[in-house]
Amino acid sequence: MRYLVPALVFLLAPLPALAQSVTVLEAPTIFYKYGTAGAPGSDAAGCGTAPSNACSTCRFLWNRLLNEYDLNGQSVLIRFSGGVHNDTCALSGRPRGQQSARQIEFIGNMSSPASTEIAPAVGDAFSATFGAMYAVGGLMARHTLSGQGVFTTGWGGDIQLLGEIISLGDTGPRPDEANDLSASDGGMIEFYTPDTASDSFGVRADGNYWFDGPGQCAFDAGNLGVIQANGNGQPDFFTFHWNGQRYSLATACANAAGLVQIQNVTHVGTVNAAQQHIATCGIIDTAGTGFPHTSAGTAPSCPLFN
Repeated sequence: MRYLVPALVFLLAPLPALAQSVTVLEAPTIFYKYGTAGAPGSDAAGCGTAPSNACSTCRFLWNRLLNEYDLNGQSVLIRFSGGVHNDTCALSGRPRGQQSARQIEFIGNMSSPASTEIAPAVGDAFSATFGAMYAVGGLMARHTLSGQGVFTTGWGGDIQLLGEIISLGDTGPRPDEANDLSASDGGMIEFYTPDTASDSFGVRADGNYWFDGPGQCAFDAGNLGVIQANGNGQPDFFTFHWNGQRYSLATACANAAGLVQIQNVTHVGTVNAAQQHIATCGIIDTAGTGFPHTSAGTAPSCPLFN
Protein backbone atom coordinates (compact mmCIF):
# COMPACT_ATOMS: atom_id res chain seq x y z
CA MET A 1 0.00 0.00 0.00
CA ARG A 2 1.22 3.51 -0.76
CA TYR A 3 0.31 6.94 0.58
CA LEU A 4 1.65 10.45 0.08
CA VAL A 5 3.63 12.37 2.69
CA PRO A 6 3.66 16.16 2.21
CA ALA A 7 7.26 17.33 1.93
CA LEU A 8 6.77 21.09 1.38
CA VAL A 9 3.58 23.03 1.90
CA PHE A 10 3.27 26.61 0.65
CA LEU A 11 0.63 28.37 2.74
CA LEU A 12 0.68 31.64 0.86
CA ALA A 13 1.38 30.68 -2.73
CA PRO A 14 -1.35 28.93 -4.76
CA LEU A 15 0.93 26.00 -5.61
CA PRO A 16 0.28 22.28 -5.00
CA ALA A 17 2.18 20.69 -2.13
CA LEU A 18 5.07 18.48 -3.09
CA ALA A 19 4.60 14.93 -1.91
CA GLN A 20 6.59 11.71 -1.65
CA SER A 21 5.18 8.26 -2.18
CA VAL A 22 5.52 5.98 0.85
CA THR A 23 5.10 2.21 0.74
CA VAL A 24 3.39 0.70 3.77
CA LEU A 25 4.63 -2.81 4.56
CA GLU A 26 1.88 -5.37 5.08
CA ALA A 27 4.11 -8.41 5.78
CA PRO A 28 7.70 -9.24 6.86
CA THR A 29 10.01 -8.01 4.12
CA ILE A 30 13.60 -8.78 3.02
CA PHE A 31 15.99 -6.23 1.53
CA TYR A 32 19.43 -7.00 0.09
CA LYS A 33 22.87 -5.43 0.55
CA TYR A 34 25.72 -6.32 -1.82
CA GLY A 35 29.27 -7.28 -0.79
CA THR A 36 31.89 -8.81 -3.07
CA ALA A 37 29.85 -11.96 -3.66
CA GLY A 38 26.67 -12.30 -5.65
CA ALA A 39 25.25 -10.00 -8.30
CA PRO A 40 26.86 -6.52 -8.34
CA GLY A 41 24.91 -3.97 -6.36
CA SER A 42 24.01 -0.37 -7.17
CA ASP A 43 22.78 2.55 -5.09
CA ALA A 44 20.00 3.33 -7.51
CA ALA A 45 16.32 4.12 -7.12
CA GLY A 46 14.42 1.01 -6.11
CA CYS A 47 17.50 -1.02 -5.14
CA GLY A 48 17.49 -3.66 -2.42
CA THR A 49 14.28 -5.48 -3.22
CA ALA A 50 15.95 -8.61 -4.70
CA PRO A 51 19.42 -10.21 -4.73
CA SER A 52 19.75 -9.19 -8.39
CA ASN A 53 19.36 -5.47 -7.58
CA ALA A 54 20.95 -5.23 -4.11
CA CYS A 55 21.94 -1.81 -2.80
CA SER A 56 25.69 -1.15 -2.63
CA THR A 57 25.86 0.68 0.70
CA CYS A 58 24.19 0.45 4.08
CA ARG A 59 23.45 4.15 4.27
CA PHE A 60 21.67 4.28 0.93
CA LEU A 61 19.48 1.34 1.89
CA TRP A 62 18.80 2.82 5.34
CA ASN A 63 17.80 6.12 3.76
CA ARG A 64 15.36 4.24 1.54
CA LEU A 65 13.73 2.83 4.68
CA LEU A 66 13.65 6.28 6.28
CA ASN A 67 12.20 8.12 3.31
CA GLU A 68 10.23 5.62 1.25
CA TYR A 69 8.67 3.13 3.68
CA ASP A 70 6.33 2.85 6.63
CA LEU A 71 7.23 -0.38 8.43
CA ASN A 72 3.74 -0.50 9.93
CA GLY A 73 5.00 -2.79 12.73
CA GLN A 74 6.28 -5.38 10.23
CA SER A 75 9.69 -7.01 10.53
CA VAL A 76 12.50 -6.24 8.08
CA LEU A 77 15.53 -8.40 7.29
CA ILE A 78 18.50 -6.79 5.54
CA ARG A 79 20.44 -9.65 4.03
CA PHE A 80 24.15 -9.15 3.44
CA SER A 81 25.59 -11.07 0.54
CA GLY A 82 28.78 -13.00 1.25
CA GLY A 83 32.25 -11.58 0.82
CA VAL A 84 33.54 -8.18 1.99
CA HIS A 85 31.43 -5.08 2.55
CA ASN A 86 33.79 -2.11 2.54
CA ASP A 87 31.32 0.60 3.60
CA THR A 88 30.24 1.63 7.08
CA CYS A 89 26.80 0.94 8.52
CA ALA A 90 26.84 4.21 10.48
CA LEU A 91 23.10 4.86 10.72
CA SER A 92 20.95 7.61 12.22
CA GLY A 93 17.23 8.14 12.53
CA ARG A 94 14.32 5.73 12.84
CA PRO A 95 12.01 4.56 10.04
CA ARG A 96 8.28 5.15 10.31
CA GLY A 97 6.44 2.31 11.97
CA GLN A 98 9.47 0.80 13.74
CA GLN A 99 8.62 -0.20 17.29
CA SER A 100 11.65 -2.18 18.49
CA ALA A 101 15.31 -2.72 17.63
CA ARG A 102 14.92 -6.31 16.46
CA GLN A 103 12.20 -5.29 14.05
CA ILE A 104 15.11 -4.55 11.66
CA GLU A 105 17.78 -7.28 11.42
CA PHE A 106 21.10 -7.02 9.56
CA ILE A 107 22.13 -10.63 8.92
CA GLY A 108 25.05 -12.24 7.11
CA ASN A 109 25.20 -16.00 7.64
CA MET A 110 24.32 -17.40 11.06
CA SER A 111 25.88 -20.75 10.10
CA SER A 112 29.12 -19.27 8.73
CA PRO A 113 29.77 -15.79 10.15
CA ALA A 114 33.30 -15.54 8.70
CA SER A 115 31.85 -15.68 5.17
CA THR A 116 30.49 -12.12 5.51
CA GLU A 117 32.93 -9.39 6.55
CA ILE A 118 32.10 -5.76 7.33
CA ALA A 119 35.36 -3.88 6.79
CA PRO A 120 34.89 -0.16 6.11
CA ALA A 121 37.99 1.78 5.14
CA VAL A 122 36.95 4.57 7.53
CA GLY A 123 34.55 4.60 10.47
CA ASP A 124 32.75 2.10 12.67
CA ALA A 125 31.52 -1.15 11.16
CA PHE A 126 28.10 -0.48 12.74
CA SER A 127 26.84 2.53 14.63
CA ALA A 128 23.41 3.72 15.74
CA THR A 129 22.72 7.32 16.75
CA PHE A 130 19.81 9.73 17.08
CA GLY A 131 17.15 7.07 17.52
CA ALA A 132 18.45 4.45 15.09
CA MET A 133 17.89 0.94 16.40
CA TYR A 134 18.45 -2.45 14.84
CA ALA A 135 19.83 -5.97 15.40
CA VAL A 136 22.93 -7.64 13.90
CA GLY A 137 24.02 -11.27 13.61
CA GLY A 138 26.01 -13.81 11.61
CA LEU A 139 29.04 -11.83 10.43
CA MET A 140 32.62 -10.74 10.98
CA ALA A 141 33.42 -7.05 11.49
CA ARG A 142 36.44 -4.83 12.02
CA HIS A 143 37.37 -1.22 12.80
CA THR A 144 40.10 0.35 10.65
CA LEU A 145 40.32 4.14 10.95
CA SER A 146 38.43 6.93 12.71
CA GLY A 147 35.24 6.37 14.72
CA GLN A 148 34.99 4.63 18.09
CA GLY A 149 35.06 0.92 17.34
CA VAL A 150 33.44 -2.05 15.70
CA PHE A 151 29.94 -1.55 17.19
CA THR A 152 29.10 1.94 18.49
CA THR A 153 25.99 3.62 19.84
CA GLY A 154 25.20 7.11 21.09
CA TRP A 155 22.47 9.72 21.44
CA GLY A 156 19.65 7.23 21.89
CA GLY A 157 20.92 4.61 19.45
CA ASP A 158 20.34 0.91 20.18
CA ILE A 159 22.06 -2.15 18.70
CA GLN A 160 21.05 -5.69 19.65
CA LEU A 161 23.57 -8.45 18.96
CA LEU A 162 22.04 -11.78 17.91
CA GLY A 163 25.15 -13.98 18.13
CA GLU A 164 27.50 -15.67 15.66
CA ILE A 165 29.53 -12.45 15.55
CA ILE A 166 33.30 -12.25 15.16
CA SER A 167 34.85 -8.93 16.18
CA LEU A 168 38.31 -8.42 14.70
CA GLY A 169 38.83 -5.35 16.86
CA ASP A 170 40.94 -2.39 15.76
CA THR A 171 42.96 -3.49 12.73
CA GLY A 172 44.02 0.02 11.70
CA PRO A 173 47.36 1.83 12.00
CA ARG A 174 46.70 2.68 15.67
CA PRO A 175 45.25 -0.56 17.06
CA ASP A 176 45.26 0.63 20.68
CA GLU A 177 42.68 3.39 20.23
CA ALA A 178 39.31 1.83 19.37
CA ASN A 179 36.99 -0.68 21.02
CA ASP A 180 35.04 -3.79 20.12
CA LEU A 181 31.87 -2.29 21.64
CA SER A 182 31.43 1.38 22.56
CA ALA A 183 28.26 2.95 24.03
CA SER A 184 27.97 6.57 25.13
CA ASP A 185 25.53 9.44 25.55
CA GLY A 186 22.53 7.25 26.30
CA GLY A 187 23.28 4.66 23.62
CA MET A 188 22.83 0.94 24.30
CA ILE A 189 24.38 -2.28 23.00
CA GLU A 190 22.62 -5.44 24.15
CA PHE A 191 23.64 -9.06 23.76
CA TYR A 192 20.23 -10.46 22.90
CA THR A 193 19.10 -13.35 25.10
CA PRO A 194 19.22 -16.50 22.91
CA ASP A 195 15.96 -17.53 21.26
CA THR A 196 14.16 -20.77 21.90
CA ALA A 197 12.77 -20.71 18.34
CA SER A 198 13.52 -18.99 15.04
CA ASP A 199 11.79 -15.77 14.03
CA SER A 200 9.74 -15.24 10.88
CA PHE A 201 12.94 -15.04 8.77
CA GLY A 202 14.42 -18.23 10.22
CA VAL A 203 16.90 -16.29 12.35
CA ARG A 204 17.53 -17.75 15.77
CA ALA A 205 19.61 -15.65 18.14
CA ASP A 206 22.29 -17.55 20.04
CA GLY A 207 25.00 -16.59 22.52
CA ASN A 208 28.22 -17.24 20.58
CA TYR A 209 30.76 -14.42 20.16
CA TRP A 210 34.43 -14.24 19.20
CA PHE A 211 36.74 -11.34 20.07
CA ASP A 212 39.83 -11.77 17.92
CA GLY A 213 41.54 -8.42 17.64
CA PRO A 214 43.42 -5.79 19.65
CA GLY A 215 42.04 -2.47 20.80
CA GLN A 216 41.69 -0.04 23.67
CA CYS A 217 38.87 -1.92 25.43
CA ALA A 218 36.64 -4.81 24.50
CA PHE A 219 33.70 -3.02 26.16
CA ASP A 220 33.67 0.74 26.75
CA ALA A 221 30.65 2.56 28.21
CA GLY A 222 30.60 6.25 29.10
CA ASN A 223 28.25 9.16 29.64
CA LEU A 224 25.24 6.99 30.52
CA GLY A 225 25.91 4.50 27.75
CA VAL A 226 25.02 0.85 28.46
CA ILE A 227 26.57 -2.44 27.29
CA GLN A 228 24.54 -5.34 28.63
CA ALA A 229 24.38 -9.12 28.60
CA ASN A 230 22.40 -10.67 31.42
CA GLY A 231 20.50 -13.58 29.90
CA ASN A 232 17.49 -12.90 32.12
CA GLY A 233 19.54 -14.02 35.08
CA GLN A 234 20.15 -17.53 33.73
CA PRO A 235 23.72 -18.91 33.75
CA ASP A 236 25.77 -19.82 30.67
CA PHE A 237 23.54 -18.16 28.10
CA PHE A 238 26.55 -16.55 26.39
CA THR A 239 29.98 -17.82 25.36
CA PHE A 240 32.73 -15.28 24.67
CA HIS A 241 35.83 -16.58 22.91
CA TRP A 242 39.15 -14.72 23.36
CA ASN A 243 42.46 -15.32 21.60
CA GLY A 244 45.08 -13.68 23.82
CA GLN A 245 44.77 -10.25 22.18
CA ARG A 246 46.02 -7.06 23.82
CA TYR A 247 43.80 -4.26 25.08
CA SER A 248 45.77 -1.12 25.88
CA LEU A 249 43.43 0.10 28.64
CA ALA A 250 41.45 -2.91 29.91
CA THR A 251 39.03 -5.65 28.90
CA ALA A 252 36.14 -3.60 30.31
CA CYS A 253 36.07 0.19 30.66
CA ALA A 254 33.44 2.48 32.16
CA ASN A 255 33.34 6.18 32.95
CA ALA A 256 30.89 8.99 33.67
CA ALA A 257 28.08 6.68 34.85
CA GLY A 258 28.45 4.36 31.86
CA LEU A 259 27.38 0.78 32.62
CA VAL A 260 29.03 -2.44 31.46
CA GLN A 261 26.84 -5.28 32.74
CA ILE A 262 28.16 -8.60 31.44
CA GLN A 263 26.69 -11.54 33.37
CA ASN A 264 25.99 -15.24 32.83
CA VAL A 265 28.90 -15.55 30.40
CA THR A 266 31.30 -18.44 29.89
CA HIS A 267 34.70 -17.03 28.92
CA VAL A 268 36.93 -19.22 26.74
CA GLY A 269 40.57 -18.20 26.21
CA THR A 270 42.64 -15.33 27.56
CA VAL A 271 43.48 -11.68 26.92
CA ASN A 272 46.56 -9.58 27.58
CA ALA A 273 44.97 -6.69 29.47
CA ALA A 274 43.91 -5.29 32.79
CA GLN A 275 40.53 -6.56 33.93
CA GLN A 276 38.83 -3.18 34.27
CA HIS A 277 39.36 0.54 33.95
CA ILE A 278 36.86 2.66 35.83
CA ALA A 279 36.85 6.48 35.96
CA THR A 280 34.45 9.12 37.28
CA CYS A 281 32.05 6.56 38.70
CA GLY A 282 31.57 4.25 35.77
CA ILE A 283 29.88 0.97 36.63
CA ILE A 284 30.99 -2.57 35.76
CA ASP A 285 28.82 -5.46 36.92
CA THR A 286 29.76 -9.07 36.19
CA ALA A 287 27.81 -10.66 39.06
CA GLY A 288 31.14 -11.70 40.49
CA THR A 289 32.52 -13.61 37.50
CA GLY A 290 34.92 -10.93 36.25
CA PHE A 291 36.65 -10.74 32.85
CA PRO A 292 39.69 -12.45 31.37
CA HIS A 293 42.76 -10.39 32.34
CA THR A 294 46.45 -10.40 33.21
CA SER A 295 46.24 -7.63 35.85
CA ALA A 296 43.57 -6.17 38.08
CA GLY A 297 43.35 -2.69 36.56
CA THR A 298 42.30 0.54 38.22
CA ALA A 299 40.97 0.55 41.76
CA PRO A 300 37.81 2.67 41.46
CA SER A 301 37.38 5.54 43.89
CA CYS A 302 33.74 4.57 44.25
CA PRO A 303 33.16 0.79 44.66
CA LEU A 304 31.35 0.10 41.43
CA PHE A 305 33.06 -3.07 40.22
CA ASN A 306 31.42 -6.40 41.00
